Amino acid sequence: MTDHRKNKIMVVAYPNQGQINPSLRFANCLVKLGVDVTFCTTVSVIQRMQATHHGLTFAPFSDGHDDGQQSTTTFQQLYSDFATNGVYAVKEIISSAAATGQPFDDLVYTSAVPWAAKVAHAHNLESTLLWCQPASVLDIYYYYFNGYEELISCNNNNPTFPINLPGLPSLTIADLPSFMLSSCPKEHKFVMDFIKDHVDALKIFPRILVNTFDELEIDPIRAIEKVVMLPVGPLVPSEFFEGSGPSNSSFSCDLFEKPIEDYIKWLNTKPKSCVVYVSLKGLLIQDLTQPKATNRCAEST
Repeated sequence: MTDHRKNKIMVVAYPNQGQINPSLRFANCLVKLGVDVTFCTTVSVIQRMQATHHGLTFAPFSDGHDDGQQSTTTFQQLYSDFATNGVYAVKEIISSAAATGQPFDDLVYTSAVPWAAKVAHAHNLESTLLWCQPASVLDIYYYYFNGYEELISCNNNNPTFPINLPGLPSLTIADLPSFMLSSCPKEHKFVMDFIKDHVDALKIFPRILVNTFDELEIDPIRAIEKVVMLPVGPLVPSEFFEGSGPSNSSFSCDLFEKPIEDYIKWLNTKPKSCVVYVSLKGLLIQDLTQPKATNRCAEST
């Protein structure tokens, strides 16, 4: 008898804006191809979904921060709680699916979720990294842990020091991710630990889906011989290709509080060129020097 069971894939996404929306849109692409997709992330994210995502099965779990990140919670604590609770939740979901005779065929996990690859491997399940940043950034991290750590670490306080990595254009220390630099705050240096976990996981399953496309990064996509990068981008709302902005029915999730009043109307009441927009770090909490630096910039504008 022919087995007509749908392919079944679990997507495990880190709960921040830059991971959730691309992974949701990737999941939507799979659903359109007839794949049975289970989307796993935290309760706090699922509660903020803007629309019903037809065809997706959601598997939320509590990371201990169901009301969102508090100002007193460090990023390291938030990440640790997510990993600890996430490992248990993903194990349970995989085991339950197998017990009902509907096992998963693959597990796709986003950046900052390297532990998901280990859980999949322990359950004899293949896994694939969905990298939501440029391929060139992943290349840099990979080379750092494969032969270039000493060179970069010994010169990470010299922004003009040249760094030449295979398959990438000429770089300087200033071009590298801030986590590699001497100026990186001590409380954020742990990020390199889970980046290393990502690189190590690629030794088991060297397959990466990247939110990019050939015309943008043709050389970085092929820079590393030991891994296979498959461009699946750009993972943006389809309305952008049609010349309009994203609608309320888009596969998306807004993790930020929206203003009660229409800020566009407020902006329209102001004289031209009198409003300055400032954006600071999308992932980590501001350090104590940032508000002061912002004030100085505002005063000098």
